[in-house]
Amino acid sequence: MKKKMISALLTMGMIVGLTACSGGASEEGTGSGDEIVLEFPSWQATEPGFQEFWEAAVEEFESTHENVKINLYQVPFDSYVDTLTTLYAADTPPQITHIPSRYFAQFSEMGWFEPLNNRLEETDIIENWSSLQEGLQADGEYYGVLLLGNGYTLYYNKAMFDEAGLEVPTDAESFMEAAEKLTIDENGDGDPEVFGFGTCQVTDTNFYNEASQFVVGMGGKWCENGDLSAMTSEETIQGLEMYQSLFENKWTPIGLSEEQKRQYFVEGKMAMIFDGPWVASLIEDASEDIKDDLLATRIPFENVPGSMSNSLHIPASISDEEKDLVWEFIQMVSGEEFQQLYMKDTSSPSPNKQAVNDEILKENPFMDQFSKDAEEAQEILPSGYEKDYGEFSQFVIDAVMKMTTEPYADVEDTLNELKTQVTEELSE
Repeated sequence: MKKKMISALLTMGMIVGLTACSGGASEEGTGSGDEIVLEFPSWQATEPGFQEFWEAAVEEFESTHENVKINLYQVPFDSYVDTLTTLYAADTPPQITHIPSRYFAQFSEMGWFEPLNNRLEETDIIENWSSLQEGLQADGEYYGVLLLGNGYTLYYNKAMFDEAGLEVPTDAESFMEAAEKLTIDENGDGDPEVFGFGTCQVTDTNFYNEASQFVVGMGGKWCENGDLSAMTSEETIQGLEMYQSLFENKWTPIGLSEEQKRQYFVEGKMAMIFDGPWVASLIEDASEDIKDDLLATRIPFENVPGSMSNSLHIPASISDEEKDLVWEFIQMVSGEEFQQLYMKDTSSPSPNKQAVNDEILKENPFMDQFSKDAEEAQEILPSGYEKDYGEFSQFVIDAVMKMTTEPYADVEDTLNELKTQVTEELSE
């Protein structure tokens, strides 16, 4: 796995350019009194809510560290992991490493992250942190600090439900009924203008997440501790047949990106979506005539699907001085003050149990639901295949695409083919 990953990236011809623009602190950063630049790429650097939080954190840290500058910059999500992996393979990792936590296992397997147990023992982070933090362990060592772990929530347009005389769905049957009845072909041309539900359909990890919400929500799994029998279980098949029918019946648009899906929802073009807590910041910016009708409740399935979302890590190969600075930054953003700011700016639940208070819950009407969903969440990552998540999820994406595009491949047959592919390509 390690050789395969590095070899593939080296052939991309990206390393020299990325190293030149992003890798490593300045050479002057090793001497006392000289300026140290900490590179900090993130897919959230320009994302509403998260941008404000990270910029405030950078400003505060720089104000208390006279000779330290943090270079926060945006990298698109769809190329983010490839970019980070390329930088690490070239031994020019960003000092402040922010990752989608689903990729933690494959990064830690490479030996690229600094173990944090000794540092964490001097804090109360583990004591006060979400249990999802346990997912950032390998061989008894923590290699990162969780910033967000979440369950997926049902967002819905109350006005659309009221106009149709429908109750908000609380189970799979009422969900599918609402998806059908709230899809409207206004001009009778066979193509709806308003949709009962919205989901993405592009070949990136968001497509894996969306399909997995139906799998895990309906009691299925892609695998369990490496056992692939769950992939063809009745529950998994049922969840994906429901997902497929949304496309077959045109109850969801075809070919949307995750960003387009969210935009359709906040513009009143679809009645329901499943998504994480970050959507709340988009609702806050919705037009006044629709904003108050955009609400959130528990997902209408047996289980609440969810996952570790993102986390901070220290590269093992940077200098001790840089490691100490990055750890100070992680401690700062993990503290109650910044975690409360995190909840206010991003509308996301904090992993710091001490940071949640009545003021936060009163200020954010969604936060109570988000916190409940996070507590109930069941992991959508492929259990036993976390280190192969990139390849595993791509296999799933390709299979689900066949199920959701004409001529709509049979779900059970496609899952059997997927099981064979994973066994041949990834099983040891």
